[in-house]
Amino acid sequence: MRLQIQAKGLILLLAYLVGGCAGAFIPPDLGSGISGVVLAGPTCPVQTPDHPECDDQPYAASIVVKTADGRFTVTRFTAGNDGRFRVPLFPGTYLLDPLPGASGFPVSSPQTVVVQSGAFTDLTISYDTGIR
Repeated sequence: MRLQIQAKGLILLLAYLVGGCAGAFIPPDLGSGISGVVLAGPTCPVQTPDHPECDDQPYAASIVVKTADGRFTVTRFTAGNDGRFRVPLFPGTYLLDPLPGASGFPVSSPQTVVVQSGAFTDLTISYDTGIR
């Protein structure tokens, strides 16, 4: 039993290391990863609480998932038109690097995320539209 656990850990480590160099195979039915929504805002020049049409809006952003140190790409994904995403990842720490829009806006900042075994880490990725 212990040998099986060690072998499985070694396989996951090798997949992680190889993935950093060339993109590891990540099973689509893996029970861990990240999920959430990408939002962009502000959407109006002057926002007030009485104008829900000015709330942050879903954004179909492209995100690069890198190793925690940012040196290697693990995978990349694009959120749906509704801003939602669900990406299987092996347990570990990752750096999410949101790509800017085609014109340079909207923009977002990299963020670190920890993926636990058997769970999807829920998060919101916020983009700044530059509207003021």
